[in-house]
Amino acid sequence: MLLDQGMELYLGHYGPDVVGVTRFYEQQFSSNDDLGHNIPPAAGCACTWVENGRYRDSRRFTFLLTKEKNSGCLPDDVHWHETTKLQLEFELYLVNDDMLAGTFSTIGATPFTQPVVFVRDPLDTDLSETEKMCAP
Repeated sequence: MLLDQGMELYLGHYGPDVVGVTRFYEQQFSSNDDLGHNIPPAAGCACTWVENGRYRDSRRFTFLLTKEKNSGCLPDDVHWHETTKLQLEFELYLVNDDMLAGTFSTIGATPFTQPVVFVRDPLDTDLSETEKMCAP
């Protein structure tokens, strides 16, 4: 598994453009952990910005997360061995109003694809200003 941390997405789309923040947590979420509200942030990278986000045909979202020497970040123990740059390309489909499901794949590194599912937090209907910020 390339990334075994928990992830939380804060996405917004305006026409075809998708913007947002991805937050990382020490472990993946399970169905009985109150949607991860009590899991500490991941070491080395608590959050990073969504890049090149697009809303495409048929309820499909695509975007990148990038880790380079001087920009972007991924958690310290992401399992990869390249030293210059790693990009994760997400391709997610809106399964229903409360779920995005799909995969993320590596770009510019050893090829790897991992399935991923995001479920909307029913208690978090409006984003606070703090949730929209990220200082990786």
